[in-house]
Amino acid sequence: MSGRSEEEAHAAAASPANAVPQGQRRSRSGPDGGGSDQQPAAHRRRVGEAQQRPTWTLTSTVEEVLLFGREGPIPDIKLNDFLRRELGGRGVVEANDNVSLESFVAQPEAFIANEDDLRLTLASPFYTAIKEAIEDARRLVEHEVDTLQRWREFAQKNIVSPVGRAKLDAALAVAVEEEARQRREELEKLPWEERMYRSVYEARWSYVESGHATEPLGMRVVEANSSEPEKMWSAGEVNVIPHPGDIDAIAKIEEEEDEGEASDVRLEFLVLTSEKGWPYKKFAVAFKEVFVRKEVVRVWNVLKEDIDGWPTAAGSIFLRRAYVVVGTPGIGKSLAVGPFVLYQLLHYDAGKVPLVAYFVDGSMYLFHKTGEQAGTVVKYTNTDQGALVVRALAEKQIAGYYIFDVTKGLCPSEELPNEHWGGIVLTSPDKSNYEEWKKQRGALCIYVNCYTPRELKAFYAWQKRNSRIGEERRNTMVDDWKTMKQRIDMVGPLPRYVFDEGAFKARWEAIEAVLSGRSDAAWKRFAKLLFGKAEWRQDGTTHKLIKLVRVLVVERDENAEWGDESESEEEEESEAEEESGEEEEEEDEEEDVVVESSSNYPVSREVEKTLRRMVITENLQMSALLSALGTCCFGAAADLERLGCLTFLIGGVVEAVARKMKYIPRTAGGEPRGSVLADGHARGRFPSRPRLFEYKMEGARNTVIQKVDLETGVLYIPDTRPFPVLDAFYVAEVQPRAPPADPEQASATRTGDQSSAERVITFIGLQVTKRATHDTTASKMASFMEYMRSNFNNWEVLSEAMEWEFIYLRHSACTPMKRRQQCIILEEEKRSRSLKSASDFWERKVEQYQVQLDAEIAQLLVAANKRRLV
Repeated sequence: MSGRSEEEAHAAAASPANAVPQGQRRSRSGPDGGGSDQQPAAHRRRVGEAQQRPTWTLTSTVEEVLLFGREGPIPDIKLNDFLRRELGGRGVVEANDNVSLESFVAQPEAFIANEDDLRLTLASPFYTAIKEAIEDARRLVEHEVDTLQRWREFAQKNIVSPVGRAKLDAALAVAVEEEARQRREELEKLPWEERMYRSVYEARWSYVESGHATEPLGMRVVEANSSEPEKMWSAGEVNVIPHPGDIDAIAKIEEEEDEGEASDVRLEFLVLTSEKGWPYKKFAVAFKEVFVRKEVVRVWNVLKEDIDGWPTAAGSIFLRRAYVVVGTPGIGKSLAVGPFVLYQLLHYDAGKVPLVAYFVDGSMYLFHKTGEQAGTVVKYTNTDQGALVVRALAEKQIAGYYIFDVTKGLCPSEELPNEHWGGIVLTSPDKSNYEEWKKQRGALCIYVNCYTPRELKAFYAWQKRNSRIGEERRNTMVDDWKTMKQRIDMVGPLPRYVFDEGAFKARWEAIEAVLSGRSDAAWKRFAKLLFGKAEWRQDGTTHKLIKLVRVLVVERDENAEWGDESESEEEEESEAEEESGEEEEEEDEEEDVVVESSSNYPVSREVEKTLRRMVITENLQMSALLSALGTCCFGAAADLERLGCLTFLIGGVVEAVARKMKYIPRTAGGEPRGSVLADGHARGRFPSRPRLFEYKMEGARNTVIQKVDLETGVLYIPDTRPFPVLDAFYVAEVQPRAPPADPEQASATRTGDQSSAERVITFIGLQVTKRATHDTTASKMASFMEYMRSNFNNWEVLSEAMEWEFIYLRHSACTPMKRRQQCIILEEEKRSRSLKSASDFWERKVEQYQVQLDAEIAQLLVAANKRRLV
């Protein structure tokens, strides 16, 4: 709804056609500038009538809106009246008294013979505005947009002039507000119990979609105010449950989607508005809007599939399933999931769900869909009383559905029935809220993810929808969104902290306080956080550092170690069957049990960077980290991806890797090639210490980069995982001459101060992956090279002088790579010389190897862990 007053909206809607450029003045009607007494009576009468504001409705035509000026409907204005007002009477002839302005615009030469008068008339700002309005109306009619209702739904609004669009938008705001006003008046006439029921049942839909380049931030806000959602996601779009190993890739895709402009139009979220509010805020009118994103719709889809299977016969004895909806605090479970499910249940078949009970904040609201109380809601001021009412209804074999929002320590009541009534509980991941109740009821969990950056951008566009969009305001929104993005990077994708500066600052201070812990228990917990293994704690600190992420768990033998040959053989057989197209492979897959589950990951990029720095560089013993790496089973390949490169800090591991690694030839059947890791004389072939580096580029805001030398014996690890091409890298060197006497010098030699003619330097890139292919793109390779050029001395010379080896570290349960990994130039990148150069460099210089981290390597890690604990 428009944030302007109704008077302002009416004023804007009534005057676009009378716009006059700044610096120009209108011609006066007479010598004294007043002109009132000199105008014909008919003209004065029309002016008086036109001063009444129009009452626009959704059925008003776009032509009526566009052709309504300050003097009233433009079609009613006669040519001579226009000439008297705009040109002081020049060009007036008696024969034109009844000629309309529309007729004149269509053929001006037919009505004004004098060329000077005609030229002045056609140059008049008012004439120009009228002509533009007529052209706008014609274009819209050609696109079958004839009413304000159709204008509201029309996506190509940029075909209309800016003035015309402002006029139509203002008129639409008036029409929508008028419709809402009429609904409010109608609701106010009803008793409270009917008024609240109808407000929820008749909630109106709006939406925000991306992919509109002409709109601020690429987001189009449509305040549709319709009784049905005009757009909705498919089941396939919302039912996304990734494997743990795909979490990082999905996060990276979401980040890239937000950074770039969407190439296609995409629904981002829906807005459901109840004029009298919602139960979760006790029907406070200040909280009318519910923000429905894909995660919210997914919850309803799961519930609906279950309810669809209920019997329809009255009194049928049938155990109903209960669900626990779990999500990170602050993502909208109470503010979105609960109200949306309530709305959908009220519109669901009353034969199956005649009653809906909503428990929140110590109260219960019972919505009656049938019977003598149909269309009413009854409030119970005590949760226990409400639960007893629901149980009594169930004992009478009256079916229904309950929604229980866990707030302020109020857990779901034991009195809630599981016969005849289904239900959901909305809660944070704190298991003390629901675990015991869940076990008793055999309830299933539905996990809700946080907002994506793109959803938050759409949320921000919705918040700013009432701002008049000029170029300056558009730029301000872009700058403001950059600030929001910085907050997301720091405190996570939680609206309550992203969009409120005070809440953001308080949250960040709380995060810093938690991260200041330096106890052994804190170290172990921080290491678990990096692997998504941290449990939700009740001490009030957990939710500041982590967020819940929904994952798909395939239940297998969790005791199988990395080198379990049976697992490896089964995987190879499965791969062979897949390639041959045999149907037996499908039967094997059906034996696996797929379960929706969740993991807890660092809530933000900044939190993860801090944790990586603390675990990798400050806590050099890394006992918890090695323990996590050394006990990975078949289903934990994703754990290895996160920090598996740290295994290269253990000399025995590198020795084993050197023996087991296999060259990936450039062509099928190509000759094998030795690696520098197998050369016992190579200095720095296994690094002695890690160095965490900040991923920043030249030209970034407030960034000053001090270049450094690239050193041997140092494992360089980015402080954030979205680093292009590699997870980590280091350099080794082979020097023909006798090595230095000081062994310490050999492990930390700078590469920038020696002649490359005297030695062979090898750049070793590490990439941990569970995928059978790990191609990259030319743009990512170019970004990597640019980063290295910006941060390391003499990079242009070194990059060409060095030999390059990329090693792909693979979990033993993963299928081996069967071909060389490619550096792909996307279609839109083919004209870029720099990207072509990056791709050529990859093909010329980069040699590739792979190694399976098997049982032997796992045992070396476990042994290293035990030595560190002694």
